[in-house]
Amino acid sequence: QGSTYLDEAVKMQPSNPLTHIIRLENGVEVSRTSPYKRYSVIKNDVDFLLEADTDGWSEESIAEAYLYCAHYMLDAGELEEALDLFDTAIEASPSSPSGVAAQKMIDKYSE
Repeated sequence: QGSTYLDEAVKMQPSNPLTHIIRLENGVEVSRTSPYKRYSVIKNDVDFLLEADTDGWSEESIAEAYLYCAHYMLDAGELEEALDLFDTAIEASPSSPSGVAAQKMIDKYSE
C-alpha cells in the first residue's frame, strides 16, 4: 500500500524531483527484496531524474538521485551506465551519505 501512496504523490506533484527520488528509492528496495517488482514504474522516475535540470537542487539531492538511478541501472544489467552514474553521484557530493555509498559501489565493482 505504501507504493500506492508514492504513486499518488508523483501524480499530484509530477514535476517535484523529491517525489520521484523517494519513489525510486522505495521501488529499488521493494523490487530487490520482495516478489513485487516496481521496475516498470520506477523507470519513469529514472527518466525524469536523468533529464531534469538540477539547478536549485542541493548537492545531496543530486547525489541521492544519481545513486538510485545507478542502482536501477545495475538491476537492469547496465553496469557501465551504473558506474558512470555512481561517479556522478560522487562528484555531486562526495562526503554525503549518497556520495559515500556510491564510492563503495565503485570500489566493489573495481575489484
